Amino acid sequence: MELKMRTIHFFEPILESDALREESAEIIVPDMFPDISRVLDTSGLAVVKEKSLREEQAEIFGVVKASVLYVPEGEQGLKKVDVTLPFSHLFEGRGIGPGDRAVARAAVLSAETYPVNPRKVQVRVSVRLDITVYHAAYWEICQDVEEAARYGIHTRREIGSAYLPVVVSDKIFTVTDEWEAPGSRPPIFEILRTDIRLHTQEAKPVGNKLVFKGAAFLRILYAGPPVGADPADDIVLLEQEVPFSQIIEWGAGEEACDCVVDLQLAGLELDLRDSLSGESRLLGVTLQVDAQAVGMSPCDIETVTDLYSTDYGLLPEFRTYRVGRLLDRSVRRQAVRESGETGRPVSAVAAAQVALGPVGQQRAENQLTLTAQATVNVVYVADDRRFYELSWQIPVSHTLEAPADALCSAAAYVCGDVLATGTHDGVEVRFPVDFAVTLSATQPLTALAAVEIDREAVRDHSGQPSVVLRRARKGETLWQLAKAHGTTTGDIAQANRLEEEAPLAAGQMLLVPRHR
Repeated sequence: MELKMRTIHFFEPILESDALREESAEIIVPDMFPDISRVLDTSGLAVVKEKSLREEQAEIFGVVKASVLYVPEGEQGLKKVDVTLPFSHLFEGRGIGPGDRAVARAAVLSAETYPVNPRKVQVRVSVRLDITVYHAAYWEICQDVEEAARYGIHTRREIGSAYLPVVVSDKIFTVTDEWEAPGSRPPIFEILRTDIRLHTQEAKPVGNKLVFKGAAFLRILYAGPPVGADPADDIVLLEQEVPFSQIIEWGAGEEACDCVVDLQLAGLELDLRDSLSGESRLLGVTLQVDAQAVGMSPCDIETVTDLYSTDYGLLPEFRTYRVGRLLDRSVRRQAVRESGETGRPVSAVAAAQVALGPVGQQRAENQLTLTAQATVNVVYVADDRRFYELSWQIPVSHTLEAPADALCSAAAYVCGDVLATGTHDGVEVRFPVDFAVTLSATQPLTALAAVEIDREAVRDHSGQPSVVLRRARKGETLWQLAKAHGTTTGDIAQANRLEEEAPLAAGQMLLVPRHR
């Protein structure tokens, strides 16, 4: 028999995986640079250059742009040497092909430098890589049976809810900006450290386009010409927010979906520009950003979950789908305020940086606790007017209500300024953390896949009694009664003056009429 089918197109996540890469390299201090007395700090930015998909494999290529900040031998102030560490990782997954789509992320979890001698150091970085590969898929869902009345077929329909990825798209774009050092501060002699945070502020489908707005939050630590008696006076922190807006090609008719835009750094260039006086006060910034967008759509799916015929025997086949259902999608903010001990009075903080690790989950009944380890690095000046570095870890947690069967996807981001102030024996840091949380549940969805009429099992009602008197069993429904006796729910409801959807009480006496 022919079935009335509905086609539902979506993207199925066929690979969700992560990996930790450890990369190292030796750096020789350039000849024009002084020897290293003490290594103060190592920072790094992860840049994803390419995502490659081929048969059964997905690969991420990128680099870590690392900077080693050190105190020079016999000199005041700070110096910096740069190193680029390439990384790549191969993920294997069944069903992956060149036509699939991937969302990839990379983040530096830690960066350390080990002195070999005053002219050589070894740099080690730990990079976390995450990837989700989506494959275009579809379901053919039965919603009704053709010519059901002709064959005395009655169907039971149910409506289930699903939350499906319906669009996966990306775009690499360029953001440019120009900064000027304030006239009250020294000109830019050397850039010591660069911190970048990318943030999506708004995303909205309009027709077959996705319009989104975001911002790049940059912190540039630079050294001015070494002219002051106090080396801390020559260290300047520039902070700037660079807004941007972009348009991504989107699927037509997907204006109702929820959009998540993941921003990944794909390139970075800083360009110092000299003025007529020979001083560098202008800094050109060029960022390449990979905007990776996923559109999630809630939809109601009506399916035929059961059927029978009052005239013939039927040979049905059913298929069960596992569908996700959205329970909650929100951003939870946690304010962090912690102190680290230095063992010496702190007169000034030159720079502070926070890196967040992956989010761990711990469940207790209907409560879920999310925890991310925050690694804090601070460069400060002590009372002896020398530079020092302090690093420590802070667990950042947030607890929320979650049903026992809920699946949780969560990520943590530093969502604002990192403020650091010196105390008599340490450093106090304050920063906000956003936990982006999606709670979902997986539920079965049963649908008729095929049905044939068993013409050898024709139902003959002539020998049946006109009415059967019987008690309802616990949990029994009008549908089950009608199917068992070859009649209809309407006939039973009419004979007993009931609504067709009315629940039955255990032991309730019912009249079950013969099908007319």
